[in-house]
Amino acid sequence: MEAVVVKVSGGLVHPPRLEYLTRLRNVLWGLGEAGYSVAVVVGGGGLARSYIDVLRRAGVGEALLDEMGIESSRLNASLISKLLYPRSFPYPLASLREVIEAHMSGLIPVSGGFQPGQSTNAVAAVVAEALGASMLLNCLNGVEGVYSDEPSARGLGCLGG
Repeated sequence: MEAVVVKVSGGLVHPPRLEYLTRLRNVLWGLGEAGYSVAVVVGGGGLARSYIDVLRRAGVGEALLDEMGIESSRLNASLISKLLYPRSFPYPLASLREVIEAHMSGLIPVSGGFQPGQSTNAVAAVVAEALGASMLLNCLNGVEGVYSDEPSARGLGCLGG
């Protein structure tokens, strides 16, 4: 079965919008029904940025700011994992090992961040490599179009919205 990793920007998850989340669930379930094994990594988005901003202004160090981002991404991932249940665990996975085990069990692994110093985009890339995924889809808000490489290389702006 061909593996696909879907990275969902936290800005698409928070604030939660039922119509979008229902469409996302249907697409992810549809990929599974089409014969793909799916893994999902969810970012922290604006939720993480707002918490991190307050803590940074309070003088909190970068490692703890990263922890806040990880916790925010896991809260967003918790929403998605519960949305996908019973085709996923009803909670976000916290390590590459857990993602691999869930994938091997046939469930959809859903995770947020793993460790300080690592973005959820990096987590998605690590998960894709570990699962031998043929595709990593990066779902972002504010990007017009679908790209097979970095749009800025073609003068089209930045993917990192």
